[in-house]
Amino acid sequence: MSGRSADTREYEHAPAAAKEQRDGAHRIGDVWRRLGTSGTFLGTNGGDWRAFLATFAIAAVVVGVVNVINVVTRMHEEPRIGLGESITWEITSWVSWLLFLWVGWVAYRVAPLRRPYWRLIVHVPGAILFSLGHVGGFVVLRDMVYAAAGGTYHFGAFWPQFS
Repeated sequence: MSGRSADTREYEHAPAAAKEQRDGAHRIGDVWRRLGTSGTFLGTNGGDWRAFLATFAIAAVVVGVVNVINVVTRMHEEPRIGLGESITWEITSWVSWLLFLWVGWVAYRVAPLRRPYWRLIVHVPGAILFSLGHVGGFVVLRDMVYAAAGGTYHFGAFWPQFS
C-alpha cells in the first residue's frame, strides 16, 4: 500500500513540473479552454457548449422575428417589391447571420467584458469579419436563389448601400 501512495505522489507532482518547464508557454489546450472547450480538440465540458447553443437559439428567434417585421414593413412601404422577393431577402440574411454568429462568440470568449484592453484588438476585427461574412453570405445565397428561379440578383453600388 505504501508503494502505491509513493507512486501516486510522484504522479501528482509530474504535471506541475511539466508546467514549470514550459516557461510561460501555453499549450493548445489552454487556447481551447479559453474558447469554451474542455481543452481537447473536439471535446467540450458541456457547460460552454450549452451556453453557445442557447445563445444561438435565442439569437435565431430574435433575428427571425426582426426579419418577419422587415417583410411586413417592406410590404407596407414598398409594395412594388413582391412578397416572395422580400421573404427571400430576409431568409438569406437570417441564414447568413446565423452562419457567422460563431465569430461573435469566439470574440467574446477570447476577449470577455472583464478584459477591456482586449476589446478593440479582438472585437473590431471580429465585427468586420462578421459583417463581411454576413453580407457576402447573403449575396451568395441570393445569387443562388435568383439563379435557381431563372433570374439575377443585383446587389447595387456598395457605398450607397453601406451608408
